[in-house]
Amino acid sequence: MTTITLELPEDLAARAKEAGLFAPERSAELIDRLLRIEAMDRFLAWGDQLRAANGGPVLTEEEILAEVKAVRAERRQRETP
Repeated sequence: MTTITLELPEDLAARAKEAGLFAPERSAELIDRLLRIEAMDRFLAWGDQLRAANGGPVLTEEEILAEVKAVRAERRQRETP
């Protein structure tokens, strides 16, 4: 386990403490979630750059999410006996 120190505005720290966000398991969960969001943002930016370089259309985040949902639904349907 690693200990970190954060400098936050008083009001933000108070709200975070009240919400239980300073508990080790919650802090770890939040940081993990933020890292996944950052990775997805980098992936989407890379995809935009790739499509632009190849002259293809750039999909919006909503279009990408719709495609992901469609693929997941199709996969669930195939996996259901």
